[in-house]
Amino acid sequence: MVSDPHRHAVDASRTNSQIMYQPADQGFATYFLAMLADEDRNVKYAEAIKQCIAQFRKQQGRAPLVLDLGCGTGLLTRLALMHGAAKVVGVDTNRTMCSLATRALKAANVPADKYEIYHGTVDDYAADKDIRFDVMVSEILGTLHTSENLPEYAKQASKYLNTFDTCTYVVPSACSTYLRTVVVRDDAT
Repeated sequence: MVSDPHRHAVDASRTNSQIMYQPADQGFATYFLAMLADEDRNVKYAEAIKQCIAQFRKQQGRAPLVLDLGCGTGLLTRLALMHGAAKVVGVDTNRTMCSLATRALKAANVPADKYEIYHGTVDDYAADKDIRFDVMVSEILGTLHTSENLPEYAKQASKYLNTFDTCTYVVPSACSTYLRTVVVRDDAT
């Protein structure tokens, strides 16, 4: 049997409530190309990140330190920097994606002191650091907002996020899933 690096694996020793999506540790899933080419999606992310960082700067009086959870190709890292982040730390468990993010940011002439791309989890990154992020951005949504287990990964990352009064700065800040029933009729019968 050939191992597929894009297959979504889970730890079978866990109970059902503990099973989490485990992204591939290398490779490039072809659905990324469609996401990167989705202009509407990318514009919406750019607008949301711009608004979030502007709100942070207005309310907190400084530029934020941003966590890009599951940074992929570095698109959200770049958008956060374009819209005023002081620095972005992108983390991803996929070595290939970390390499692509680093290459894309270098190709865009983003100053190296403005970002850090880390291969691993946010827990791994923060293990020996006294670090708190001001803003979290992420696009680990998949087809449904739970298919890449964003709620669980965001929960893990939340221990490294600053809370200001009752506000936490996160993009996306809300997700909705809409379903529609489709009936296919076979007119041949």
